Amino acid sequence: MNPVPTNCPLDIDPIVIGRLIQKIETLEDAVRSNSEKVDMLEQQLHKTKGIGIGIVLATVGLSGVGGSLISKWLG
Repeated sequence: MNPVPTNCPLDIDPIVIGRLIQKIETLEDAVRSNSEKVDMLEQQLHKTKGIGIGIVLATVGLSGVGGSLISKWLG
C-alpha cells in the first residue's frame, strides 16, 4: 500500500507521513492499554462497593443487636 496517493494536493514528505502513522499506532496501543487498565479498576471498584455495603450492613446489624442487649440488661 502506497502511503502517499498519486496526484495528492498536499506536499507532505513521505517520511513525515510515516512518522505520523507510527505515532498514531503508538497512541492506539497506549489507548488500548489504558482502556484495559480502566476496565480492571472498574471491576475492582464494583467488588469494593459490594464489600463496603456488606460491612455497613453488618455494622448496622451488630449495632442493633448490641443496643438491644444493652437495653435488656439496663431495662
